Amino acid sequence: MGISVGGLASGIDSDSIISQLLALEEQRIFLIQKRIAEEEVKKASYQDLSSRVSALKSVASSLNNADVYGKLEASSTDAGISVTAKTTATEGNYTVEVLQVATKHRVAAQGFKDDSATAVAALGGTFAYQIGDGTEKVIDLETTTTLKGLAEKINENSGVTASIVNDGSDQNPYRLILTATTPGKDNQIQVTQNSTTLNFDDKQFEAVTVDSDNAADYLGTVTSGGTYTGQENTSYVMEIITEGAADGTAKYRLSTDGGLTFNDNAGSGFAVTSGGPLSLANGVTINFEDNGTLKEGDTFSVDVFNPELETSQDAILKVDGISIRQSTNAVNDVFEGISFNIENATLNTSTTLSVKRDSGTVTEKLSEFIGAYNGVVGFLSAQFKFDPASGRTAPALNGDSAARQVDRDVKKLIATRMDGLAGDTVSTLTELGITSDKETGLISFNPMTLDDVVKDDPRAAERVLSSFGERLNGNFEFAARSSKTKAGEYAVIVTQARTQATLVGSAAADALAQDEVLTVNFNQDATDENAAIRNEEITLTAGQTRAQQIESINEVFENRGFGLEAYLNDDNKIVIQATEYGDDYAVDVVSDLAAGAGTSGIGNVVIADEGQNLEGSIGGTKATIFKGNQLKGATGFDSEGIRVEIPDDVTGNLGDVRIVNGLAAMLPDMVERLTGSSGVLGTRTSGVDKRIESLQADILKQQKRISTQEDRLRRQFTAMEVSMAQLNSLGDYITQQMEAMANANKK
Repeated sequence: MGISVGGLASGIDSDSIISQLLALEEQRIFLIQKRIAEEEVKKASYQDLSSRVSALKSVASSLNNADVYGKLEASSTDAGISVTAKTTATEGNYTVEVLQVATKHRVAAQGFKDDSATAVAALGGTFAYQIGDGTEKVIDLETTTTLKGLAEKINENSGVTASIVNDGSDQNPYRLILTATTPGKDNQIQVTQNSTTLNFDDKQFEAVTVDSDNAADYLGTVTSGGTYTGQENTSYVMEIITEGAADGTAKYRLSTDGGLTFNDNAGSGFAVTSGGPLSLANGVTINFEDNGTLKEGDTFSVDVFNPELETSQDAILKVDGISIRQSTNAVNDVFEGISFNIENATLNTSTTLSVKRDSGTVTEKLSEFIGAYNGVVGFLSAQFKFDPASGRTAPALNGDSAARQVDRDVKKLIATRMDGLAGDTVSTLTELGITSDKETGLISFNPMTLDDVVKDDPRAAERVLSSFGERLNGNFEFAARSSKTKAGEYAVIVTQARTQATLVGSAAADALAQDEVLTVNFNQDATDENAAIRNEEITLTAGQTRAQQIESINEVFENRGFGLEAYLNDDNKIVIQATEYGDDYAVDVVSDLAAGAGTSGIGNVVIADEGQNLEGSIGGTKATIFKGNQLKGATGFDSEGIRVEIPDDVTGNLGDVRIVNGLAAMLPDMVERLTGSSGVLGTRTSGVDKRIESLQADILKQQKRISTQEDRLRRQFTAMEVSMAQLNSLGDYITQQMEAMANANKK
């Protein structure tokens, strides 16, 4: 405000006049501020509505979690059988009876006095073994090789694991145990060369051990004898229970399980005599010399050994009355999608494997959805209800077209058939038990309806509520879809199966007539013309069996790190095959001998092959390859993001995939259309912001105009007052002059 002159000359209250004039101008600011307040209320209402719609989206998005619909759980009535189920498994009960589990062959030598001080082969030599019909593994022994050293040398090779166990016996407690790495009856350990003092073939017993706590009254010698015919690895323990000489006077009790239990002949004991050997058990005897007195508590023991700790055998089980034999305890291909392990199974007992889906949290999630849905519809209902006659102010969104659009779009969800589903299956929220009140528009949920639907079709709710994909039919596995995948049905066609580079010779000789050299060239980056080709010569020796030829070839592949494997097919032909699929892998092989009798059958003409990549289409569009064995829908097409896992060695039309855009797919798109920057609520909120910004600018302009006007009025009133003062001063002067003239005339 400028300096007030307050009518000093004119007597006019200029401040009051200016204030009244400016007040008229400020009324326009008040009107603008009122409009801003109204816009702020509308903006808050839009934001509230957007928040409620976004909450609805959040709940719907959570329906994409597969666990919501329950996980397939697999169980067994036999705790010894572990079982798992994939999504492709069918719910139900499966009956299995395990007759025999697969075991690994285990053999052990007799006891040895130490593990790291005494040599096992004083003169050196060799120790060799083979698994089944495999190649013999030969180990060179030095004169200093100890039990521990031998175990380490064995473990540097394949097929067998060597370990040392201290059994706690007094004389020779250390035993070398050999365990085949692979179970099955065809994987038996055979010790083929043995320059050591270790015996892996014969049952044995040791010399009698006299307990160190025995009394010194007995002066005779005690020896063991006989031939051990038992199966156990244990200790026979004789304990004197009646003092006396070895002439029948002394009595003993006997344990055949290492001292856990004893037989005392119903309390009478057994007589100790020296006239001949006393039979202990399983062909083992003990002989006492009659020299001195055996005291009560004196103990004598004989350790017995069976080199075969566990036989090698296949697993045998019955499924629906059909016998199945296999070399491992892991069963993966009997029931689709179900794997189980029978290693610890109870034998000869009918076992039920059950696969069922747990209840999940779909009921709870639908309740959350209903709460969020009703939060939107209830809010809009309150906005739309207004009686002009009430005299109250209408809600901010009353009659708002954007709010009406949100109301229409949200309410359409309840009866809308989900994209990708036809009328022949459950396809709407209504069919899942969600109904709408005609008066209020609010929805409710009947869990029993959902239970009935899921009982008939376990995946019905998941189809309607999630971004869903499944195999409708055929020989492949559905793996995944993406958010860009369009709803519909897509044919899966394989035009080229993925293959491994595979070479097959002629029939191999059961025993080679002479040494033979194979030359193998291997390329694991064959699509690159500059890639290095690896080659190796493999020497096969005269006399090798077919199995030994395979073992020799694979040993070179393993040692050289070649991704190749050799095996014998049903026609006794050697097959060399890449371990990986695809056209990156190429191999060729040739022998220095022509194929024929007494040879490996490879021949002196090069055999070559390279793998092939999987090729195919999804929905009529060429698919890309994912992880080697999956077709993936190509970018930019309706099938984009679909992934299906294809079995090897199959071509043609494998079946169909169905993609469904359920609630979790539809609602986020709808919310984005409503609340996004280009959506109806987004643009309305943005428009409100712009109007508020414009109105605030108008206020600033008006305030500047009022300030300018005030300055102008004050200048004008000030000028008026100055002029009035000057006129008053002039008037006073004239009056004074006239008065002076009058006075002069009187004189």
